[in-house]
Amino acid sequence: MSLAGGLRTLAAELNERDKRLGELIDSFGTVSHDLTVERARLTQFIQGLAAAIRESRVLVTAYKETLPSTVSDLSNIVLSLKANAGSLNQAIDALGTFADVAVEGWDKKNHVATIRVVVQGSVRAWLQPLFDAMGWGTVPCLEGQPALGNCTEGPR
Repeated sequence: MSLAGGLRTLAAELNERDKRLGELIDSFGTVSHDLTVERARLTQFIQGLAAAIRESRVLVTAYKETLPSTVSDLSNIVLSLKANAGSLNQAIDALGTFADVAVEGWDKKNHVATIRVVVQGSVRAWLQPLFDAMGWGTVPCLEGQPALGNCTEGPR
C-alpha cells in the first residue's frame, strides 16, 4: 500500500514537472519569435537608413544650383535681423515687462493667477516698439472709445 502511494506521489510530481517543462518550452518559443520579429525590424530600419543616405546624395546633387541662392537669402535675413537688433531689443524689453507682471500675479498658496491690465497704457506701451521698428511714429489714441482713448499720460 505504501509502495502504491509513493508511486502515485512520484507520478503526480512527474506530471507537474512535465507541465512546467512544457510551459518553459512555450515561453522559449515566444521569446524566440519576438527576437526574430525584432531582428527583422532592425534589418528594415538599417536598410531604410542606408537608402536615405544614398538618396540624400542625390538630393544635394539635384539642388546644387539653388543652394547658393538659399544661403544668400538666409544671410540677408540674418543681416536684416542684425540691423534691426535695437528695435527687436525694445520689443523684447516690453515683453519682459509683461512677463514680470504675469509672474508677480501668480499666487502660489491658492494656485491662482491675478491679471490686472490697464488697457490704454499697457497696450500702447507694448505696441510702441513695433511702431518704432516699422517707423510709424507713436501709437495713436482711439477716438470714441472711452476705455481706450485716454492718452493724457503719453504712449510710453
